[in-house]
Amino acid sequence: MKRQLGVIALPSADKLGIEICKILGIRPKTLDIEDFPDGEWRIRIEDGPRGRNGVRGENVVVLGGRTTIAGQAANPAKDAMQTLSVTAAAYESKANKVWALLPYLWFSRADKKEGRATALAKHVLRWGEQTGIEGYAFFDLHSEQIEEYPIKAKTDNIPSSILFSYWIQEKTDWLSKTNPVVLGVQEGKMEDGAVVVAPDAGSAKKARDLAIKSGLKCYFATKIRFNAEDVAVVIPREVEGKTVILMDDIIDTAGTLCQTVEKCYLAGARTVKAIASHGIFAGKAQDRLTKLAEQHSDFELIVTDSINQIMKPISNFCILPLAPLLAKWVKITLWEEKGSMSPFFNYPEAFKKLYRRYG
Repeated sequence: MKRQLGVIALPSADKLGIEICKILGIRPKTLDIEDFPDGEWRIRIEDGPRGRNGVRGENVVVLGGRTTIAGQAANPAKDAMQTLSVTAAAYESKANKVWALLPYLWFSRADKKEGRATALAKHVLRWGEQTGIEGYAFFDLHSEQIEEYPIKAKTDNIPSSILFSYWIQEKTDWLSKTNPVVLGVQEGKMEDGAVVVAPDAGSAKKARDLAIKSGLKCYFATKIRFNAEDVAVVIPREVEGKTVILMDDIIDTAGTLCQTVEKCYLAGARTVKAIASHGIFAGKAQDRLTKLAEQHSDFELIVTDSINQIMKPISNFCILPLAPLLAKWVKITLWEEKGSMSPFFNYPEAFKKLYRRYG
């Protein structure tokens, strides 16, 4: 038996929320956000038809997000506080349970205590517990240790590897025609025409997971960081003559990415494709990527829509929709209440049907 379901999307995730509700066949809840001149705000969940309490007795998903407008990233503190304001309003409106669905977790790079710097991500999640959140769902967390924080709320991290491996398998021109990759099941010997490369140690596990599911070899670049934007990158020699698939989770100012792509071409790579879960594209990122695409017409950049982007067009730029994947999570976990979505990832054919049905 399905429990009544409510999906509430913050303004920073409204497009994604509309697509999720369209797939689920329900209407998104309406928010009334009143901004005050001093920068504060008041948020109210609108009542349903005939004055009915909008979320009473329902399983509620609050979809939070982030926005980047023309290279200027929105304030993550405001996005976080507005999301927690909505979860509190849903809880106080007698929702059966409240989950926060966060495709991109704010402050996820402040994930551990270093000296006098605090693990801000941990405190944000703890604050959420005080608003009545029963659980959090994330898409491809920057650090898996966030799931191990000592908090009472449940956590569920949706991995990116199955989504990207499906996309790679669909890009048959990247791979051999005689030995196709089928979502981790290799028909024939290991494909030698493409390799996955991790640009630094932090992305090594994600790159390795993608390589395993895609049936490809994985190599690791070495990155030496001098400050926030000044880095040196050493590329493995095995990229020569290959299609290089760079796998990272976050693209911020794109300085490291562009330098790594250039190094791959200099090392003899046939072509380079960069994949990232979250595209922030702050600062000079758009200018750098535009210049890179002009210099290398075969370069491609692939990100998801975990972050709402309002930006000028970039050549060879592809955005993969998260709506089918997140809608499936909502349906299994909160609508049908069947538990974890993890078993779904063991059936790649079902995953392919999910995205092909979406188009």
